[in-house]
Amino acid sequence: MKHNSKSKQILKRVTQIIPWIVMAALTALFFVFGRGMTAKELLTYTPANPYLAVLFLLVLFALKSLVVILPIPVLYVLTGIMFDPLEAIAINILGATVCTAVPYFIGSYSGNEAAESLIKKYPMIKQLDRFMGRNELFFSFYVRAIGFLPCDIVSLILGSMKVEFKKYMAGTVAGMLPGLIASTLIGDSINDPASPQFILSCAATVLIALVSTLVYRKVLKSQPAPCAAELSTTSEAPEDTTEDDASKPAASPDAGSDAADAPEPMKAAVSEI
Repeated sequence: MKHNSKSKQILKRVTQIIPWIVMAALTALFFVFGRGMTAKELLTYTPANPYLAVLFLLVLFALKSLVVILPIPVLYVLTGIMFDPLEAIAINILGATVCTAVPYFIGSYSGNEAAESLIKKYPMIKQLDRFMGRNELFFSFYVRAIGFLPCDIVSLILGSMKVEFKKYMAGTVAGMLPGLIASTLIGDSINDPASPQFILSCAATVLIALVSTLVYRKVLKSQPAPCAAELSTTSEAPEDTTEDDASKPAASPDAGSDAADAPEPMKAAVSEI
């Protein structure tokens, strides 16, 4: 029985590691062969049939979830080039859902060890972790909205943290939506860089990045205050527990030694003084 249990543990550990190996391998391959690939270059591989094109895009989103260094806005722009704006936004929302669901489930299956190792590399998640206890939906939205952590890394960590999937996905889509829409509209008007739509979309993208930067810095500056409050709370806790004892009159050394040697009834009497 012990041997079977140990074998199962080893097998589970191996299956937990395999997705990470696949992600590392695909990321390395993309770094060597696909680095610098643009949306227009991807367009040459897209099927002409619109249904196959949607399927192709969803496969790209799924692959992107395993390739950490591939920027997701490239896929947003590609979809914007291929479809009308409303259709492209809908497809990109579906693609973003696929892209963030795959690493979420990988992180969820991998467990807390994966989260701990990633948190060490990206301590910003640890700093924001205090928000998750209050509201998982807001936490999921917030880490997406600031946009300062890799999309797939965030998905892996939140999956490892066992954030409820519905709240995770709702917060994720809401947090990614502004950038998603702006990038999609850039793709829709990319052939006319002088058009108001293209200019406004680029301006919106820059504004989102600027706001994210300001929010990110504000969070970093505000972090020491909560930490100090938490430390003061924990340091005051022992004082509260000893407050009643401190209010009692201290017994003299002689009385303490006499009480120790006295019979039980006498000890009780001394303790009540």
